[in-house]
Amino acid sequence: MENKPPQKDRKELIQQQLHFFSMPTSRQTGAKGNTILDYDLVPRFIHDKNAKSVRLSDEPEPKIIQLAEKERYAIYPAIIKKKVGVNKGRTCAIYPGTRESLIEDCLILFAQNGEFSLNSSRPGYRLDGGSMGVCFTLSQLRSALRERNKEYRLDELREGLEVLQSAYYTYANSDKGDLDIRMSYIVSEMKSLNTGVNEESNDRIVYVAFNPRATEGVKKGKYRSFDSACALTMKSPIARYLFKEFTHTWQNANNKGEPGHVRAIDQNGTILAAGCLLSSNVTKRKNLLLKALRELADFGVIQPIDEKLDLTPVKNGKRIVDLQFMVRPTNRFIGQQINGFKRLRHSLKIGDSLSKAEERLRICGD
Repeated sequence: MENKPPQKDRKELIQQQLHFFSMPTSRQTGAKGNTILDYDLVPRFIHDKNAKSVRLSDEPEPKIIQLAEKERYAIYPAIIKKKVGVNKGRTCAIYPGTRESLIEDCLILFAQNGEFSLNSSRPGYRLDGGSMGVCFTLSQLRSALRERNKEYRLDELREGLEVLQSAYYTYANSDKGDLDIRMSYIVSEMKSLNTGVNEESNDRIVYVAFNPRATEGVKKGKYRSFDSACALTMKSPIARYLFKEFTHTWQNANNKGEPGHVRAIDQNGTILAAGCLLSSNVTKRKNLLLKALRELADFGVIQPIDEKLDLTPVKNGKRIVDLQFMVRPTNRFIGQQINGFKRLRHSLKIGDSLSKAEERLRICGD
């Protein structure tokens, strides 16, 4: 392998990694897709219909998500001229929300179909130079979301893609001294493939290039297996967030009474991290998280919650300021994690070989 030209070596490894990213997994574990490691856990969506679109008058203010008094996320909107609806022709500030989070998940789902081909009728990934992305039509995007009971008009999906391309967020951590590091959403570029279909057609093939961070996450093998189609089907954005968070961080899940057989979920921090509003009504907060946990139980991710045994109030003096829920994994989720760890080791090995090949290519180029 060392005697191969570095460029060929690199291309073969990228193709191998992308094939592994989209390779079908065992039906017994329920792990039917991949999620990019840690990328999905960043709170960068605001699930609030009332604050999604704002008429633009002055410089729009960012939406702030403050976690544990140390981590601060500021979400900046996309500035878009509305093409339909009551605000047609007006310039609005649109914040990434539920629609955009579902589109982003669907784009990653498309990448798991395998390599795109014009002869195929389904979406797939495409390698364009050093960038990775997906090819699809707006009609296919709409159909994929509709299959998961998520209904959007074609113009809404087109606008959602524009929001993902133009919006951004910043991150600051007072403990680490980080100051407003700017980050983008998964869409870095959009263009139509020249296939003879009219530019305005919803059946024209769109190529969406992933941003460099997501591309590098896949190339280096930093992803874990999970049932991505199941996550897209979930109604609660908190349930979707927790499913990804469990996938990435609950690596020692078990039902043997060993460390990892139970996990504590803090109510307030979880709601905020998922991008939902923290209601001043304590009952609404509790019910919001309970709804998400029950949905996770219905999908076989965690065992059913017993409010009497699994819920503990967190007090400041006599005042209840938070709630803590104890959750336990199902055998199905444990199987997903075991299978995911095996695939992660394999993908990281490919990623390490790819990094060395790209370093050799850089040296040859110098």
